[in-house]
Amino acid sequence: MRIKLLILALAMTIQLAAAQHLRLHSATDGVTVLSGGKKTAATAGMTLKPVDALLIPEGGWAEVLNTSDNRIYKSVRFGQISVTKLIIEARQSATSKIDNLGSKLNLSKSTSASGKRIYKEQGVVNRSLCVYDPEAGAVEMDIESLARYVASRLSGDTVEPTPEGLALDISEAGDKGCSVRVANLGTTPVYFNILSFASEPRPRVEISSIGQPDGCYVLLASQTMAREQLTPLTNDRHFIVMTPCTFELDRLIEEVNRLLAEPGAEAGADDQLPVFMRTF
Repeated sequence: MRIKLLILALAMTIQLAAAQHLRLHSATDGVTVLSGGKKTAATAGMTLKPVDALLIPEGGWAEVLNTSDNRIYKSVRFGQISVTKLIIEARQSATSKIDNLGSKLNLSKSTSASGKRIYKEQGVVNRSLCVYDPEAGAVEMDIESLARYVASRLSGDTVEPTPEGLALDISEAGDKGCSVRVANLGTTPVYFNILSFASEPRPRVEISSIGQPDGCYVLLASQTMAREQLTPLTNDRHFIVMTPCTFELDRLIEEVNRLLAEPGAEAGADDQLPVFMRTF
């Protein structure tokens, strides 16, 4: 059966802009803002943080203004919802009206209660990358959140099913070597890299010999990519990490190794991150 389309982007808790760029544009009576553990009545013009939550009663709604691009995002449901989740769901709702793949986003998971960021605003952007992926100029993966996700799975035995819309084939090549082939059947770019994990003399990750040594692979819509090594790979295990936006490879490796060196440091990892990981 034809593999369905995949979007691994713009889901769960996302920090789209600095706090000073977010304002409450308008809201119906009864809407309150939960910030720093305190509830206050929603007031037009008030500053909002990306991690703040809006408590919207049934039948009510709220609108958030991002002053950096003058866009207004209206809530699409009631209940407790983070500011960033409201923005994401509003964007999904808007794109679905024009039959965009945004309507295919997986919303089966609720907003994480951990309050951890998934994305953050980038400081430096590769202009060439933005030509292919405009979103690359806005967000990148939060390394601390991603590192906890990776470390928790390396220390466990979780096996994740391949997401719909992603074709992943890992097989033997040459003289007991390895071939990794990835196909993106969706319409938005995905980012990934291949790392290795050694348990001796101490748990440690590093870039795999079939990984991208600088940054990460960018797999555009309807593209495939394959990497092969015809001789055996070193280290105990290798694993692929795929995300919906860019991430800093060196910082990821550094943070994962720090967590692996401190037993239990990966506790509290958010298993609702829009991240796919497969070991082999």
